[in-house]
Amino acid sequence: MEIKIPTIQECEELFSKYLVPANIHDHCKKVRQVANFIAIKISNQNKNKSTINLELVDRLSYLHDLFKMFSLK
Repeated sequence: MEIKIPTIQECEELFSKYLVPANIHDHCKKVRQVANFIAIKISNQNKNKSTINLELVDRLSYLHDLFKMFSLK
């Protein structure tokens, strides 16, 4: 089964479309950085064990709070 992973541009368009406040968008960017750092470290240490879909980690960590402002209201 193939997973459709949004592009960075598609992610940015979602943040814009749903008027995500700057503080939440900034938070998502930082979480993305940390998640990518951790995923790459794990991936490098587990060369022959399990594979990590780095692109999926990147996008899901970026979009993880896309609708956070709706839960805050």
